[in-house]
Amino acid sequence: MQEAPVPGDAAIKPNKKDITKNIFLFILGAAGIVLGANVLVESGSEVAKRFGIEQRIISVIAFAIGTSLPELITAISALRKKESAISVGNIIGANIIDLTLILPTCSLTSSLKGNGALAVPVQAVVIDMSVCLITIAIAVIPTIFRGKFSRVQGGVMLACYGAYVAVTCVKF
Repeated sequence: MQEAPVPGDAAIKPNKKDITKNIFLFILGAAGIVLGANVLVESGSEVAKRFGIEQRIISVIAFAIGTSLPELITAISALRKKESAISVGNIIGANIIDLTLILPTCSLTSSLKGNGALAVPVQAVVIDMSVCLITIAIAVIPTIFRGKFSRVQGGVMLACYGAYVAVTCVKF
């Protein structure tokens, strides 16, 4: 006996106009991200020079926010559509890309310049890595036990970021 088709169950066949439009919008969005990132880096560096601010501080605040905006927008959009798995997957995917593509590319570029190693400042090892590990623990451990992320976790992580920026602003 054959089952009656369920509304919305049939395969959606995109037409060529929609495909062309989506490809165009994708290319336009990608170009916008590249252009926006370039403007962010250039203007952030200029602001740092004009006001005598260390570039490290500008990178921790402005660049971190600027490079995280695509993930933030995706997370907000996914949460508004009640698709929290997309939000979590996007964040985890971005971190995997950073670890498997960005870090090795930086290391390769550094070794091509002749010194053979990617220099890591002591502050990065002591402070930055500690904050990363604490943030991961705050994000992951409670989520594993409860099966969901809470507002309290978000608030604690935001407070940690504020403390991190404050500590980073102090000259060592």
